[in-house]
Amino acid sequence: MGAKSGGVHGNPRISTWRQLADGSVVEVPAEFEVFGGPDAVNVGRIAGGPAGWVVAGNRGTGAAAWSSADGREFRLVSGVPELASDAAGRTWAADVTAAASGWVLVGSVRAPGRPGGDPAVWTSPDGLGWRRQVLPAGDAPGDLQRVVRAGERLVGVGRRGDALAAWVRDVAGWRPGGALGPAAAGGSEQVAGLAAVDGGVLAVMLAAAGASAWFSADGGGWAPVPLPAALAAAPDRSVAVAGAGGEVLLLVDGGAEGARLWSARLPGGPG
Repeated sequence: MGAKSGGVHGNPRISTWRQLADGSVVEVPAEFEVFGGPDAVNVGRIAGGPAGWVVAGNRGTGAAAWSSADGREFRLVSGVPELASDAAGRTWAADVTAAASGWVLVGSVRAPGRPGGDPAVWTSPDGLGWRRQVLPAGDAPGDLQRVVRAGERLVGVGRRGDALAAWVRDVAGWRPGGALGPAAAGGSEQVAGLAAVDGGVLAVMLAAAGASAWFSADGGGWAPVPLPAALAAAPDRSVAVAGAGGEVLLLVDGGAEGARLWSARLPGGPG
C-alpha cells in the first residue's frame, strides 16, 4: 500500500498492490472514494492474517478500517457504532494487527473536556463490526501508535503522559507495561516502528534529538539497542522496522539523501 500526491488539489492518491502466483506484483484498481473523497482524512498501516487484510485509518466520521479477504478489493468500514466518533469522544485509529480471534485496531479516544485523549483498542472477528475498549492511563493523557502480536501476547506502544510506554494483552486482558526510556520534552517522541522477533519486541522511536531503539522480552522492562547510524529527525525522513524469527530489518527513507536498509540478528534479546 502506498500513496502519491497529485490531481488538482494535490491530495494523496492511495493504491494497493498484490502479488500474483508467478511472483509479479500488480496494482489493484480502486474507486477514488474508497480511500479518498470529501470524507478522507488519512490511510494508515496495513496488516495481513489468516482472514485476509485490514487497513487502519481515519475518515470524517472518526476511526475507520478497510477490509479485504484476498487483496483484490477493499471495503471501507466507517461511521459504524463504536468505531466512529460519538458522545464518548473523537476516535482515531493508528495501527492494526491480526490476532488469534480476528483483528485488533489501536489508537485513541478524545473525550469532551479531556485534553490529549486516552489509549483505545478495537477488536473485530471479521474486520467489519468493531468493539471499542478505552484503556486506563491514569490522569495522564495517552494513545496507542503501534501494535504487534508477539507469541501469545499483544504488545502496543504509544504515549503515556510525556513518555512512550507499552500496554500488554495476555489471557488476563490489557495491562500497562513499561516505559521506553525517559520522558521527552513536551512528549515529542513518536513510535516509528514496532516488530516482533524471537524472544521479544523491538521498538524504534523518533524525536527531535534523533532516533532510538528499545527491546523488551514481554513489554514490561525495556533495554536500549544501538542503532547502526545516527538518525536525526527530518520532515522528509521515515523509518520502518520489521521482524521475522531472530532477524530484524530497519529501513530508513531519507528523502533527498536516499534510502538505506540494515539487517541484524537479535538472538533472544538485544545485541
